[in-house]
Amino acid sequence: MQKTKMILATAKRYSPHIAAAFLILLLTFLVYARDLEILINEALNTEAFSHILLIPLLLGFLFYHKKDVFKASLALDKLQKHSKTKFVNELIGLSLCLVAFLLYWYGSYTFYPLEYHLLSLPIFVAGVALILFNLKTLKIAIFPILFLFFLIPLPNEVMYTLGGTLANFNTQASYALLKPLGLPVTLSTSY
Repeated sequence: MQKTKMILATAKRYSPHIAAAFLILLLTFLVYARDLEILINEALNTEAFSHILLIPLLLGFLFYHKKDVFKASLALDKLQKHSKTKFVNELIGLSLCLVAFLLYWYGSYTFYPLEYHLLSLPIFVAGVALILFNLKTLKIAIFPILFLFFLIPLPNEVMYTLGGTLANFNTQASYALLKPLGLPVTLSTSY
């Protein structure tokens, strides 16, 4: 009973910040709903993109891991007087949202619209976080926000080139490790 009262008191004290975090999630899902739907479908059907299914869980863990630092930053923000920096934060946040919108719009007219749309996602989230919170909170959350770049699927040409290079390196490293051990291995570079 006592623990429930304490949780409710904490939730009441941080209710504006909880609402702001919920607003960030809601805006992100409203703007990027179609792109996220395509991305989830690709992740479920393509083995190369299956890592995308783990990214929301990792983001949740990263934000949960920093929850105490968020609380301290928000408490410090309440103690400090709001000055001109609040308007600067909002102006920079609006600028970031505008850049994200322009990138999203430009990407809609290219051959890789999903990649451009998802490239604008971290910029948009950073802008909205800066508008709703402050620069200190954004600095704390910058690593999880930058982690959103892992949602961007690489084009097939890049994946095949990287895969071939990695396979070649793996073969040469295996040969270099097994040959000095006296094992009967040969390396052929012909296709």
